[in-house]
Amino acid sequence: MVIREKLLLLFAAICVSVVAIEISLRLFTHFPIHDRDANRKKHDILGYVVDPKLSQIAADGFRNPDRNGPVNWIAIGDSFTYGYGVSSAESWPAQLADRLGRPVYNYGVGGYGIVHYRWLFDLALEKEPQAIIL
Repeated sequence: MVIREKLLLLFAAICVSVVAIEISLRLFTHFPIHDRDANRKKHDILGYVVDPKLSQIAADGFRNPDRNGPVNWIAIGDSFTYGYGVSSAESWPAQLADRLGRPVYNYGVGGYGIVHYRWLFDLALEKEPQAIIL
């Protein structure tokens, strides 16, 4: 009977510890847990873009500084192009812009695929870039 009580006490201690860790992570982590649509804004054609209320997201819902000048190069893609998990300056389109000394517009959003790319390619052509990277 003593072993059974000790196992029950151990199980209860593990459960309480897991709950305490979960609460701590939700309260103190940099990226709080939320549903997948929390940082998205509805878009009539693409379905969604990134919410422009977030820092370093342009008014059109893409990860670009607001600039009025010409767009030399445009990158179209998914979360790799967006730079998921890194700062805007660390995304590969921003790194390419630094190396080229020319602006590279980032049309990358996580979850986008070939159907999105087709519409973004037409949108990119309207900006008359020197190059489009897909």
